[in-house]
Amino acid sequence: MKKVFLLLSVIFLCSTLGWGQSQKWNLTPTMTAELKPSNYDKDVFYLWIRTAATSEAMPDYNLYSPAPWSSVRNRINIIHIEDNVTSIGSYVFENCSNLSQISISKSVASIGDGAFQGCSGLRIVSVEIEKPLSLSNNVFGSVNLSNVTLYVPKGAVKRYKSADVWKNFKRIEKDVDNLDIGVGDQLELKNFPIVKEVIAFFHDKVGERAMVWTVLILSVVLFFMRISKKKDEPRQGAVYWISTVLFLTACTLEILYFISVDDFMWICTPGRVGWLWTIINFFLFGGIVYNQILYLFDVMYDVLANGNAGCDLRLGYYSWIGGLVGVLLCGFLFKAGIPVVLIIIGILQIIQAVLIFKSYGKNIKGAFWGIFAYLLGSIGTLAIFVAFLSILILVVVGLAVLWLVLKLTDASKSSSSSSSSNPNSNQYCGTCKHYPGNGYNCGRKYQAGSYDGSMVSENSEACFYWELKT
Repeated sequence: MKKVFLLLSVIFLCSTLGWGQSQKWNLTPTMTAELKPSNYDKDVFYLWIRTAATSEAMPDYNLYSPAPWSSVRNRINIIHIEDNVTSIGSYVFENCSNLSQISISKSVASIGDGAFQGCSGLRIVSVEIEKPLSLSNNVFGSVNLSNVTLYVPKGAVKRYKSADVWKNFKRIEKDVDNLDIGVGDQLELKNFPIVKEVIAFFHDKVGERAMVWTVLILSVVLFFMRISKKKDEPRQGAVYWISTVLFLTACTLEILYFISVDDFMWICTPGRVGWLWTIINFFLFGGIVYNQILYLFDVMYDVLANGNAGCDLRLGYYSWIGGLVGVLLCGFLFKAGIPVVLIIIGILQIIQAVLIFKSYGKNIKGAFWGIFAYLLGSIGTLAIFVAFLSILILVVVGLAVLWLVLKLTDASKSSSSSSSSNPNSNQYCGTCKHYPGNGYNCGRKYQAGSYDGSMVSENSEACFYWELKT
């Protein structure tokens, strides 16, 4: 019974994960719209419009045929139109009253009537289009554009200031690169083109599934390498280098996965992978996180031992944990405090790096290798931990509830068993006055475990007999 209850609890947890997470609609066979919460602020919801085609226009909608997200349109806070989408359909985002930001890619060539009509909460619109598109007056109908800032490409400010409809925006500023469309959700580091290209390569060319499978395979290999290692003996030679390189490769992929994949918890979302794989992945990736943490300690022990260095890494480890807790608390209570927490984490990690460097003595080359392995390993481990943090929290809460229910069930069974094991419990009612720990005589007499229909009054011989025996 306990196993069945445990399985039902796991299914409930998985359904909780699926509920409130991303919602996805197929606008055409190749175009999708996905509504999902921010990775850093669960109160902020993004709507991403994508197409797998080289170029494709969005469908048009109207009062009688509304957009598929019309029932949840008040949850939409930020809209991002990705490359290859060539048009924004008519009335597609009508009356999204909580919409505050729009990001439109340079591939968009037209915007339909009433596309953003009634989006009264609109504030940071961003367009990557050099030449202003021709718009009808109702594209931003019922929106007070004097309260909205428009970001445009460099050199296009004058054109937008003289274009119909666009000129009505409160401010028109250059450099769309500086637009903050989210707190870390779309880490397009446009000021660092090389970084952007690397992230785009893994996001578009490699893909989330390939990255997940690669991390999974590496994690399985590392698991067997960890359990086969002799206790308190550092790896050396080729085995040491194979172990360290594989671990750091996994960490690198995990960091790239974290910053390049839009919804990194898709592997535990029933809507994306189905119930069976949700449950399997639920345990599988929980084990991967656990193995990763242990392997970090293992690898750093090997790295320091092979460099003849001895350094206490607890300052660095504890600062990561404390910093994570601090960021979470600030996210719920005081968001302005997050930068302060990050600065403190950075300072403590610099101190830890200095301590590692000093522990190597004159071995400068080994010191830099030790610092590199520590930072990459710990950041990669932190990335995969944070990626599945909400799952881990739900697991802990779910197991705590399950433990409490099972304890209460066991306590109830224990009490019942104790009562039935009393040699006199088959003779007298459990609520008799003289039955230990219970109330007054109920007036019923039992024989051999069943009520025989006879009645006994208060202070009756039956109760008197029980009193004498006790």
